[in-house]
Amino acid sequence: MLTFLVLAALLPESAQAQSSYDNNQTLPGLVQDRYFIAGAAFGQQTGEVRFTNFMVLHNQLSYGLNRHVQLTGNYTLFSALPRFFRDEPYENPISLGAQLSVPGLPDWIHLSLSPELTFLTGRSPNLDGFSDRSSFSLTGKMTVGNYRHHVTLGYSSFWRSAETDIQDIRTYILLAASTRIARNVHLIGESRFFPDNNNEGIYLLGFRYLLYGPFSFTHGLAWDDPSTDLIPFFGLHFKF
Repeated sequence: MLTFLVLAALLPESAQAQSSYDNNQTLPGLVQDRYFIAGAAFGQQTGEVRFTNFMVLHNQLSYGLNRHVQLTGNYTLFSALPRFFRDEPYENPISLGAQLSVPGLPDWIHLSLSPELTFLTGRSPNLDGFSDRSSFSLTGKMTVGNYRHHVTLGYSSFWRSAETDIQDIRTYILLAASTRIARNVHLIGESRFFPDNNNEGIYLLGFRYLLYGPFSFTHGLAWDDPSTDLIPFFGLHFKF
């Protein structure tokens, strides 16, 4: 397992950390993310771009068409993992999607629907270059609370394009929460429960730091049930 250096102790709590996340009192919300907490705020301004990088491997980009519609893209470089850390062969997923928010709701509640289409790229005995194998997911989420303290509940279904039997559809239930514990620090947590996959689950707990300007940093631990392996994770978020 890889060992990651956590630089949290070096991150300042600056009175000048005028992040857009801090100035915008609407709910942050969680953009669809297959692997780790993504924390990109909903309600992006028209033309605004947000970028998230997790563990060097996972890259997420979102573009605000308007306050209620965002385009999203994800690309994960499993091929960047050292050979001893990954199983050969590798396949790198690339995803395109959107997040559609329901307009006209009170400030303390946010509803969204996120369709996403995923393709595989990479090299393996069954895959060379760009694959025609694809999968589709549809995720609904509800976030309740305010900027400082909020809870998100979600439900996602995903299936491959070649699978037409309803029994092949996979689902997971999402529960995420964030609470502000200091001026520029949030405690964050997320769990994903897979009821149709032997009741397995993925759990994450960490901290989010608002840095100077549009930057923020996330780090913490992830583990899955039934295994007891703890995996450190970190991420960098910014907008431009």
